[in-house]
Amino acid sequence: MKKLIYVSMALVLILTAVNGIGEASLSDNLVLVPEASLVEKTGEISGDLILDEGLGNGKVSGAFKLTPWLEAGVVVSEGTRSSELRFDPLVKAIIINEYNYGLDLAAGLRGEDLYITGAKTLDYGLRGHFGIGNGGFDGIFLGLTKVLNTNDIEITEEEEENNNALSSLPPVKASIEFMDGRFNIGFRSNITNELKAELSVLNLNRLKAGLSYSF
Repeated sequence: MKKLIYVSMALVLILTAVNGIGEASLSDNLVLVPEASLVEKTGEISGDLILDEGLGNGKVSGAFKLTPWLEAGVVVSEGTRSSELRFDPLVKAIIINEYNYGLDLAAGLRGEDLYITGAKTLDYGLRGHFGIGNGGFDGIFLGLTKVLNTNDIEITEEEEENNNALSSLPPVKASIEFMDGRFNIGFRSNITNELKAELSVLNLNRLKAGLSYSF
């Protein structure tokens, strides 16, 4: 676990040194299902922890947008032994986009697993996701996402001087997906323009918490 923390710290330092910081918005990320879009800006680094009965297991990933239709990166996770680290490649290529063809479609590689994933904007602010893959994807996967508050929610607070002060809550994206015979539910929101936080429930019995940083 310590090695994983050291690797994540090193990735953050390298990425922020090489790239400038840009604004980022909520993307079409689901919980585990791969989305049919690339990272928002130059790249993204993320880390998450799945809480099991023990201390849980975590991973850190980084992805770079090499071209407008191709991204590549790596996932770093703990190996079979606690002292080992496992490195798996991440590659994703856009096949078609919704603007020109009415449907987003992408193909990718996550470790040794191949997948094809698609997405389409639906009515009522919903976005549908679907795809098929081998290995950990275990066949067909489906998902829905929706931004619960498209605009920041303003909250009126009373200060000591009885003056009303306005504050806001950032947009929250809710996701529900079916993959590998299980249902997962997740929520993601911006902490800052570059930093997003996620809290999810896997198969209704495990928690997953994560952070991602766009640059």
